[in-house]
Order: sequence, then structure tokens, then C-alpha cells
Amino acid sequence: VKIGEVGSMFDRMKNRKKKRGLGGFIREDDIKRFVSLVFGIIQPCMVCGALCVISFVVYLWFTHLFKLSKANWTDIDFIARTIMGVWLLFNIVFNYLSAVFVYAGDSNELFPTETAKHQSGKKTSGLLQIQVLTPLIHDESNATSSETDEDRMIAFMKAKNDQIIKDYFFNETNLHEIKGLRNNPYIWRYCEECNVPKPPRAHHCSICQRCVLNMDHHCPWVASCVGLCNYRYFVLFMLWVCIGCLYYLCNAFPYAGLNFFFVKSRYSRADYRGDQDLRTAQSRVMLGCIFTLAVTFAVGCLLFFHIFLCLKGLSTIEMFSNTKLTSYFRKKGLAWRSPSNNGMKKNWQYVFRTYGRFWWITWCLPMLPKRQELLKEVMGDSNTTN
Repeated sequence: VKIGEVGSMFDRMKNRKKKRGLGGFIREDDIKRFVSLVFGIIQPCMVCGALCVISFVVYLWFTHLFKLSKANWTDIDFIARTIMGVWLLFNIVFNYLSAVFVYAGDSNELFPTETAKHQSGKKTSGLLQIQVLTPLIHDESNATSSETDEDRMIAFMKAKNDQIIKDYFFNETNLHEIKGLRNNPYIWRYCEECNVPKPPRAHHCSICQRCVLNMDHHCPWVASCVGLCNYRYFVLFMLWVCIGCLYYLCNAFPYAGLNFFFVKSRYSRADYRGDQDLRTAQSRVMLGCIFTLAVTFAVGCLLFFHIFLCLKGLSTIEMFSNTKLTSYFRKKGLAWRSPSNNGMKKNWQYVFRTYGRFWWITWCLPMLPKRQELLKEVMGDSNTTN
């Protein structure tokens, strides 16, 4: 494929306007704006709701459970259990707030100049004049025009894709013909919505209206997309929530007055019949046990699914496309493996950004985001890219 042909393909993608909708009466853009508006209203409420639930369980611990256990602040056993609970609480809150406030990252961060031009309404004849990619493509002293930048970018993307197709796809260039596969998520593409190049594993989110790097899904509970920079915090939040809920259950169940088949609480409802305050406290603790048990089951199922994805080096979106690709190559007698799958250990280290001798301990500990390093990895300019 000649560079000129690739350029004309990108021009067609940029200039093509989508006209899909509902029966021609409602435009697709109107539907997207409406969905974004609804999510913009719902998401802050869901985040506040999650924080209120966490606060409610903490309130039960320090009031009603404290009263039922007849503990005091000189009780070493209760203080030790409380310190452990505070540690779990810190990890839950830290990872949740990190998942909410650490943005996953998008293509606009890699191509700031081109993005600024589109936002200001200026027309550009080339694909981009990039700050991040420029050192990888050419010497800036040789740049003469925007057309030259476009040709260089097209050549850069073509060279990258040719290498990817050769290394991971057996030189198959007609993957777009696979039924049910919209596009190959592991090659460089051009997003006609954002008007910027889309790196491998990036996907356009119709709610955020951006091409999110290593996008897994859009989560209303964190009010944004889960992707490159915050996926670690999302998974660890679910892990610590499950551990925290089980910890509360182990400490509160003896006082809850619940009977589950062969498991019974130490104190029944009849034990507090003569004291209305203790009876009220037991009702609250019992409500907390039922609620945390439900949260453990719901979040635990999602956690096991994402642990599977972490070990396989996949995202939720890629899992479905990989099924199509695996089936396609299997019919040809070829054993295909995802380019992002480097073995369970390396996949785990990549997600949780933990390397070195004690990675098996530090993977779940609080860690500040390494945003610049992650963005360099996307561009293939990092020591940990492999």
C-alpha cells in the first residue's frame, strides 16, 4: 500500500459524516448528547452514594458494634481490630478516589497541538503537528509544511502497523473482513470523531467523547472511563471492598442475631429483648451484615472477572474481539495470541505497575500514578514497554 493511498483513506475517514439515527427523525449526535447529559446527572449521584455507603459501614463500626461488643478504648483487642479496619478503609477510599479523579488518559494527551487546533475551530490540511510523536518521526529542523507532517505521520502509522501485522498477525491484512469484528484493536487507527490518531488498544467512548487509552469500559460508579491510568485503582478498589466487607462480617456477625443454616450468631434477638438501645443497635448491625454480604457477592463476581482479564492481558472490549480473531486464525490452523498477552506474571505486573524482587507484595499497596511513563509506553518510548 502506497503512502498516498493511505493518506486518501484517512482523508475519506475525516470527511465522512455519519447519518445514522432512529428512522431519520433523530440524529445520532442528538442521541449521544442526550446519553451524555443523563450520565452527567447520574454519575455524581452514584459516586456520592458509594461514599455514603462506605461512611454508613464505618458509622456502624464505631457506634452500634462498639456498643454491642461492650468494648472501651482501653480494650487492646478492639483497638487492634479497629486499626486493621482503618487500614482496610484507607485502601478502599484511596483506590476509589484515585479511580474517580485519576483520568484514564486519551489520544488528545498524546497529540495536544492537533487537538487545540480542532477545539479552536482552525482547519488543518495535515493530520497533525505533534509534540510527543515528533522526535519519533523526524528531525524538527527538516519540517517544512503541514503536508509534510501529514505524510510523515501516515508513514509512521503505516510502519508501526506493518510491524504489528508481521509480528502478531501472520501478515494477514484482510482482518476487517472477519464477521463481527469492527476493527483490529491492536493497530494504529484514525478516529473520525476526535480527528486524531488512535493508538493500539484505544477506543472511542461515546459518553466521554474521547479516545480513551487502553479503554476497558465506561463506569458510572467512577464517573469516567476505566483505562490506562486508573485501571489499577479500579481493580484494587474492588479487591479491598471485598476484603473490607468480609472483615466487617467476621466482626459483626456474632452480634447480628442472624441464622444461616448451620451458622448462627452468638447473640440472638432474644438476648437484647430487655434493652431497647441494644436491640436497636443489633438491628442496625444486622442490616450492615446483610448489605455487606450482598456487596461482597456482587463486587466479588466482577472482581474475579477482572482478575481473569488481568492475567490474560485483556480488557473487557478486547475479550470479545479476541474471540473473533482466535476463531479466524484457528480455522487456518494457526495458534494466535493477543499482542498484549505476555504471560500471567508480566500481565499482572503491567496492570499493577509493580516490578522488582518484591512485586508479589507491593502490587496491592497504595501507589501514586505514573502518568508520563504510561503515556510513553503507549508511544513505545519506555524502558518497560516490552
